[in-house]
Amino acid sequence: MNMNEEVILDGVLQEGQLKKAVTLKLSPSGLVIDQEVFFFNSVKIEQGGNNNKFIFIHLSESRTAYFELNTQIINLLEEHPQIYEHFKLFIKHKASHFYTEIVIVLVFFLMISGIVYYRGVIFSQFSVLIPYSFEKKVGDQVFAKDSQSQFTQINKIEDQLKVMLTQLKSFDPQKHTIHVSAKSEINAYATIGGHIFINQGLLKKIEKPEQLIGVIAHEIVHIDQRHVVKNIFQSVGLFVIFQAFLGDVSGLIAVVVDQGGPLLNLSYSRDLETEADSQAVRVLIESQIDPHGLSEALSLIERENQRLIAESPGSKILSKIEKQNFLRSHPQTLDRIESMQKIIAQTDKNNKYKQMNSEWIKIQKLIQEL
Repeated sequence: MNMNEEVILDGVLQEGQLKKAVTLKLSPSGLVIDQEVFFFNSVKIEQGGNNNKFIFIHLSESRTAYFELNTQIINLLEEHPQIYEHFKLFIKHKASHFYTEIVIVLVFFLMISGIVYYRGVIFSQFSVLIPYSFEKKVGDQVFAKDSQSQFTQINKIEDQLKVMLTQLKSFDPQKHTIHVSAKSEINAYATIGGHIFINQGLLKKIEKPEQLIGVIAHEIVHIDQRHVVKNIFQSVGLFVIFQAFLGDVSGLIAVVVDQGGPLLNLSYSRDLETEADSQAVRVLIESQIDPHGLSEALSLIERENQRLIAESPGSKILSKIEKQNFLRSHPQTLDRIESMQKIIAQTDKNNKYKQMNSEWIKIQKLIQEL
């Protein structure tokens, strides 16, 4: 056996069920174990073990020597080309497997990065797989009304609003629940499970019923097009979504209750606001309700908020910051109004609108008594 070049490795010799540590002396023609010589042309070499990390040299049917093929040993074998020749097939396979692992890790990292970066879009898409009945169940549990307050003044207003909303074709009392909030902010918003909140501040500023119905029609579109649940799911994250898929609504309810107003009164993108505007205008026209009420309400809300900002105490810098925040939360209001006017001009040819003054007078009287 040619011993001009030799590689010495630590290995294991297995004889039947017995194993012992041995020193393997590799040469270009074979190997020596415990002074016993084996030629490469008389043994069988295989790769295996956990993740193909070991080289097995089958000396006979009952005797096998093996060693770990790590980076250090690969480098050592590469320094001896004639010895390397006997193992290069396995080393290439090992290297290929190593590069495959790197690619898998990189792909996984990119996937995780993509999920983190686009988590809003990705998580919101889960909403299309959630039946509305499930969303309704969650919303009804979160916003369950106190039976003892059934005959309060606010409940009377809510009941009268439902009577007036029977004129709106998109309103479904089984699907949409109207709440009057005690908040003074001039605002209304839809939240999970078809629940629509109208602040007392808005009710006291609204000038005619078409404006209020226009606002509610806008919020109904957010509900029916699943804009609400998309924003909710985007905020609560993947874990709670998986809980919901498994039928555990408690996790989602806990998050909604814990987050409170910030989670329920989420702002929408310009595209979603535009979609809600356009569809609300069309259903108002179809219901023979003056569609100009929605754009009028939008203008009223913006004027009142601008007035409150201008009259707010504090430095000019603080007032400027508040104004910028308001403009960001109500993007391009004038553009939205202009778009609605175009839809009205193109769609509404009859201009025959229902009169709802009688219902509105009743609601106004109840509001004044708050």
